[in-house]
Amino acid sequence: MDFQIKEFQSPIIVTNYEEISKNLDEQLENYKGLVVTEETLPGCRKAQSELSSVRRKIDEYRKEKKKEAEKPIKNFEKQCKELILKIEKVEKPIKDGMQVFTDKKKEEKRKEAAEIIEKAAKDFELEGKFKEELTVLDKYTNLSTSKKAVKEDIETRAFALKVAQDKEKDCLETIKTVLDSENNRLVAKMEISDFQHLIDSGFSTAIIIDEIKKRADRIHKQENEVREPKTIPTQPDLPVEESKSESVIETVEEKERQYSATYKVIGSVEQLRSVSAFLREHGIAYTVLDQRTI
Repeated sequence: MDFQIKEFQSPIIVTNYEEISKNLDEQLENYKGLVVTEETLPGCRKAQSELSSVRRKIDEYRKEKKKEAEKPIKNFEKQCKELILKIEKVEKPIKDGMQVFTDKKKEEKRKEAAEIIEKAAKDFELEGKFKEELTVLDKYTNLSTSKKAVKEDIETRAFALKVAQDKEKDCLETIKTVLDSENNRLVAKMEISDFQHLIDSGFSTAIIIDEIKKRADRIHKQENEVREPKTIPTQPDLPVEESKSESVIETVEEKERQYSATYKVIGSVEQLRSVSAFLREHGIAYTVLDQRTI
């Protein structure tokens, strides 16, 4: 059974608009061209008051009649809303139940897709970040998406990731080979982590190798640059009294004794290289325990 309007009449409003409009135009002519001065101010105030009175009267009449004309419409809207509310009270439990069912099916499809992904990652031997990129997409949980379509899409993505993974592995192997070769002539060894930002940014192997060679050249030049020998000022021999011989022996032993100290040095690559050069220049043995970007 459909909700219907049994009787409907379009509102018909007949006014004396033309007559009032013509009469108003004639009266308004008397107010046009008024200029406010000190002498005409009282008359202008009276004119403005008269015009305001007519304007308010028309507007109040409009509001009154509009309210009367809207009563049937508002009553119709109220009836419609009441009928809709009755339907919604019965409809809501059904919608909620359907949502629970849909959420359950979606979760089942999500788990199903995750299992397919796990198998695909194993079959294509994906590792690390490439394996992590093979995630469950929202479209896999759509009730209209078949298991076959999900499997095909996952395997296509896995294949593309495998190609990217193999390419990166080849790139890393080449980079490691070049690093080992260049490090053979260096004291301060370069690490692959020094160039990880270039690898992650997708730069070609050729560009990365070129950067490795350039950096190796800079390090090698700095490590082998000719330095002016420093003259150590000599001190005059001082007479040693026999009574102080034991103290002199202790002082010599103190100078020859070896010590070890641990420092954490933070600076740019060039600054750290300067520290290494300083230690070598003064015959101080040192070992680099760790080197990383912070």
